[in-house]
Amino acid sequence: MKRSLRKGQDSVFLQYEHSGDMIGANMFESEMHEGVAILSFVLKPVDGNQSDDEARLHEEQLRSITLNDERVISRLVDFINANTVASIQVSITSLDKTLSYLVNVGRRDMDALTLDVVGGDS
Repeated sequence: MKRSLRKGQDSVFLQYEHSGDMIGANMFESEMHEGVAILSFVLKPVDGNQSDDEARLHEEQLRSITLNDERVISRLVDFINANTVASIQVSITSLDKTLSYLVNVGRRDMDALTLDVVGGDS
């Protein structure tokens, strides 16, 4: 069963080898499937520049995803801690496709959580 982490608009930072992009996103949800904790969201660019940035996700290899919303972060961490998790996956809906990435929880700063990509779509 999917659990809403945030209904409104926020943004995520997508890091590639030589660049990174902040892109609007919404519909942040979490769910468990056979031991895999899945974070999903939909990219929702807010302008033409972000639309161009969104295309990069389909062209370059993603290195990490940084969440900046404290509500999303705290609810995701609580969700992971409340379940027996074998692995974590991020599913990003973008340009009518769903891209899936296996991730490890990386560093957590005061107002950000980085998820390091260890496998998935390239």
